[in-house]
Amino acid sequence: MKFGIDLSHHNKIYDYEKAFANKDFLIIRAGFGKTKTQIDKNLKMNVENAIKYKIPFGIYWYSYAKNVNEAIQEANACIS
Repeated sequence: MKFGIDLSHHNKIYDYEKAFANKDFLIIRAGFGKTKTQIDKNLKMNVENAIKYKIPFGIYWYSYAKNVNEAIQEANACIS
C-alpha cells in the first residue's frame, strides 16, 4: 500500500519535513476553474518542497465543468 497526501492552499503546513515523513507521493492542486488566473496560491511552494524533500508528485486541476466545452476550457487553463 502507498501513502500520499493531497496539497493545496487549504493546507496549513508549517513543517514540510515532518508532514512529508513516511509519504510515498504527493498530489498537488495546480488550480481550479476555467482561467489560468485561478492557480492555487501555494502551487509553486508545494512543488518546490516536493522537489526539495524528494517526494514524487503529480498535479491536478479541480474541475467545476458542467459540459464538454467547460471541461476543455479548464484543461486549457491547466495546461497554460
